[in-house]
Amino acid sequence: MAAGRSGLRIIDVSNPTSPVALGLLHTPGDAYDVEVVGDLAYVADYESGLRIIDVSNPAFPVELGALVTPDNAYDVEVVGGLAYVAGHRSGLRIIDFGPEYLSEIPIEIDIKPDSNPNSINSDDGGVVPVALLGSDAFDVSEVDAATLKFGPGGAAPDHAHGPHLEDVNADGLPDLLAHFDTGESGIVFGTLVACVEGVVLDGKPFNGCDAVRTVPDMDGDALLDVEEAAIGTDALNPDTDGDGFDDGQEVLLMGTDPLDPLDPTPNPVPEPASWLMLVAGAVFLALLYRQRARELRFG
Repeated sequence: MAAGRSGLRIIDVSNPTSPVALGLLHTPGDAYDVEVVGDLAYVADYESGLRIIDVSNPAFPVELGALVTPDNAYDVEVVGGLAYVAGHRSGLRIIDFGPEYLSEIPIEIDIKPDSNPNSINSDDGGVVPVALLGSDAFDVSEVDAATLKFGPGGAAPDHAHGPHLEDVNADGLPDLLAHFDTGESGIVFGTLVACVEGVVLDGKPFNGCDAVRTVPDMDGDALLDVEEAAIGTDALNPDTDGDGFDDGQEVLLMGTDPLDPLDPTPNPVPEPASWLMLVAGAVFLALLYRQRARELRFG
């Protein structure tokens, strides 16, 4: 809260009947108004203008920047990356503190679209496709593709596979599909999550993450080598039982036995009931024939 001569006070009101003071930062003058965006508090200080304070640690707020206005600031609103400050006599001032003060846009990404799990072999020397998913709140056409970075290594998009718009999840909204060099991504054995970051054309940053699997899958059947060892399938043969279905497809999607060539049952194979009907029919015809022969023989 803006507390006049006291400056900025941070109060926990999760229990309205028993508020708790967490932190305090004195401003040079009287704090008239405050707006909080993410971890930043924008304070309109009557004597000293606009102050920007990092409140990520409520117990120890830290001032990051300030702009002294020529008139007494008494109100502030923050929209996007701009602060709108009302002065006592000079009217409205619009202030841009730069992209480092902008709150980060959370986005959704899909590493290796249409692949589950997202297995990545850091030694394969290839590229990893990553889709930045568009939404009503995030227009991928506004992405500055030159700023994209992927993985712990911050790989730039692969120039041979330039980013392009494509609706990868068939939701009617365009997505941005980019490819990144696997080695440059910094993804290594044991990496569990990989992220994409960048900025949109107005300078606002964004970030999105997705899970990855980095344990080796030598035959590319979507089962990790350690999983194949536990199941008993061949880590160098994607279809251990030779039934036309990959081991990973049987285990992860179909729930069938990757070691049994008859599971799933090959087609066409007569059902057991059909065999029983054929046998029963043959027995019936044999009995009928024998009965007719007896009748003809003995009159």
